[in-house]
Amino acid sequence: MEFLLIWLICIAVAGFIISLAVPGPVLNHMLAFFCGMALGRVVHAGKKREAFTPYMAIVASFILGYTSGSEKGSLLTIALATGAGVLLSYFMHEKGVV
Repeated sequence: MEFLLIWLICIAVAGFIISLAVPGPVLNHMLAFFCGMALGRVVHAGKKREAFTPYMAIVASFILGYTSGSEKGSLLTIALATGAGVLLSYFMHEKGVV
């Protein structure tokens, strides 16, 4: 359990640092969407190996870190863009498109 907590903190800090490095709000929203797509791949790969819950915690941790570090753009739209990227990527991998 401690290992998962350490990973969640590291993922949240990484999301925070990434969001601070982005210069503009449009790029911030696009990066949130593409990070969500990468996280959707992690969720899909994790579904076949272990319990689904730790991977959802990792996604939630990243979204929390990314939105808390975002100075440019609405927090709601960033969370929605990330969530849309996760869902789109997950279902594309589920259907075998990617």
